[in-house]
Amino acid sequence: MSNTVITFGVHLEMEDGLHPAFEGYCAMGEPGILVMPALKKAKRAYGEGKAIFIVENEMVFSYLTEQFAGFLFCAT
Repeated sequence: MSNTVITFGVHLEMEDGLHPAFEGYCAMGEPGILVMPALKKAKRAYGEGKAIFIVENEMVFSYLTEQFAGFLFCAT
């Protein structure tokens, strides 16, 4: 994994609760950039629903977020 990863619909659980920036990205239905230091501090990371897509290509990521945006929501 590189030092930064673009995410969509990801929750980061930290020691003191859910990471507020990623909850904001979820609430807005926008992608967020996950940096390695934040991931190292996280107790766990999880997505919405049953399916998780991991893709390397930015264009594929953009296509998937556009196609699934109406189906994905973040329950907070």
